[in-house]
Amino acid sequence: DLVSYVKEFGHARIPNRFADNSALGYWVMTQRSRYTKIQNGKKNQNGNQSCILTEKNSSCGITIEQIQLLNNIGFEWRIGRRIRNNEIWKRRYGDLVSYAIAFGNTKVPQNFPPDPSLGRWV
Repeated sequence: DLVSYVKEFGHARIPNRFADNSALGYWVMTQRSRYTKIQNGKKNQNGNQSCILTEKNSSCGITIEQIQLLNNIGFEWRIGRRIRNNEIWKRRYGDLVSYAIAFGNTKVPQNFPPDPSLGRWV
């Protein structure tokens, strides 16, 4: 599913709550969580490293090999509001460019019938 997503959308910034494929969204959220635990040096109750990461085995739920495979397709370990907001901005900008081409200006009415949210965004 992930490789298919990358082929279709050209990136591996799958949101944790991906409406089109909730199982894929949950899976990527799990991978990010496991990776974050490794990055943060997750400790057990005794203060020892709680997971041991190796090439093929891991008590962390993800192996070095799996991390490398995900890195190879450009998987983004951290996505956040800033990235999402940037993507939304770029999409809205594209909508505004389309409006300007169609109407010769960028004065989108507040309640533009085909897309009222564009008028509010501008």
